[in-house]
Amino acid sequence: MSRTWYRHKFIRFIACFIFAFVIAAAFSAEPSFAVSKSAFKKSVVTVTKVTSVNYNTVKVTWKTVSGAESYVVYRSTEKNKNYKKALVVKNGSAKTAEVSKCVTGQKYFFKVRAQKKFSGTTVQTKEGTPVAGKAKLTKPGISLKTITRTIRVSIGKVDGATSYKIFRSKKKNSGYTCIKTLSSKKDEYFDEGLALNTKYFYKVKAIRKVSGKQLGASTSKVVFAVTPSQDGNAKKYDVSKLEPLEDSPFMNKRIFYLGSSVTAGAYSENQSFVDFLNKRHQMIGDKFAVSGTTMIDRNERSYVSRLNQIPLTEESLDCFVCQLSANDARVGAVIGEPIGPKSNLKKYDTMTVAGAIEYITAYASKNFDCPVVFYTLPAFVSSYYHEDIYLEMRAALLSAAELWDGKLLVLDLWNDPTFDYDANHEYRGLYMVDAIHPTKAGYELKYMPAFELFYEQFFLGDLGKTEAEDEPDYTMDSVSDDEIWIEETDEDPGDYSGI
Repeated sequence: MSRTWYRHKFIRFIACFIFAFVIAAAFSAEPSFAVSKSAFKKSVVTVTKVTSVNYNTVKVTWKTVSGAESYVVYRSTEKNKNYKKALVVKNGSAKTAEVSKCVTGQKYFFKVRAQKKFSGTTVQTKEGTPVAGKAKLTKPGISLKTITRTIRVSIGKVDGATSYKIFRSKKKNSGYTCIKTLSSKKDEYFDEGLALNTKYFYKVKAIRKVSGKQLGASTSKVVFAVTPSQDGNAKKYDVSKLEPLEDSPFMNKRIFYLGSSVTAGAYSENQSFVDFLNKRHQMIGDKFAVSGTTMIDRNERSYVSRLNQIPLTEESLDCFVCQLSANDARVGAVIGEPIGPKSNLKKYDTMTVAGAIEYITAYASKNFDCPVVFYTLPAFVSSYYHEDIYLEMRAALLSAAELWDGKLLVLDLWNDPTFDYDANHEYRGLYMVDAIHPTKAGYELKYMPAFELFYEQFFLGDLGKTEAEDEPDYTMDSVSDDEIWIEETDEDPGDYSGI
């Protein structure tokens, strides 16, 4: 082939390469939208809406304009004058901005202009029609809990509120009167002395005042609660009305009770099954119960911490009873696995349910020289107290009882058919404040018979009696750091209304 043919072939190759390069560059390059200075100046930024974010902040929304490099938001308390720059948004594609430092309830007008530099000079568009908006308090939350003739109103607090007004009516859409004003430091109110078998509607208004003037208010949704048809905390169910048995086989039996609000009787004027048993059988039962506390050692209020504060007595105990607290389920406690009797108390991981159960058992068995009994709560359905987790706790308790060979006993009220309040309206209304907490009638007519039956088997039967064994020599010494796991936890969330 001639030299000319090769020369033409080389030229065609170069031409094709240049063409391909130009096409690729054209497709890969970002599109350029050229906007003239005059056209940009004539553009208009339209504000579409102004919405409240919280008590001192609003969100301004607008339509973008072509070529914008940034946006300037202007604010005024007057529609047609005295606009001042509120903020600059350095993003040409932005459509919203939050403007803070607003006075709650004050009506503001907003305009927006787009900005772009032309030859080093910043040019602004026109602004559209101003749009008004106010910064408002967010709606407060509200929830109710019925306690016989009392309804507890709990408030979900909001930022910026200085007080809360609670309104009540027997009709959903009318007739509301303010029954209480709470300071911003409080979040609950007990509405007492209500009629039985009555529906009450409630709503809460969050108030913000500055220099004595009310600058904003926001109202919650409307909720209702129904008081029970019968009053289980009536005087006729008081422990003082109970007649003692002169020949009770449990007379003078000395028992310590460790627990939280079910043991304490938090919703029954501090009268629980312990007080009814003491009165009826002339027993000597001492309550060491604090509402809202957990077994796991998450703070100084826990069962484990308070157990160490119970004074030792020279008089021997006949039994040590502990409540399997649903507060552990409420806080999502780790269940863990029981490990059985150990000589060193630090072997028990008291940040787990199983470890707390066994620590309490070991400590009480050693220091009070008596059997230990844990009682479960009757079956309940509660998303707040997580009955599924409580069932896992119960399973761990039953497993631990097997390992302790008669030194740890279980009074399992969960499976007791006499506590079937879900299927029996009278039981719910008369015997229970809610799914968990009993009334005085509930303690006297349901809890006390269950404990009487257990004590009959315990003191008069063979329940819990085992052949004599050498007790482990419990200590708190000689344990390495890798043999015990202690978790750093936050403080208690402060909900001490639980069991």
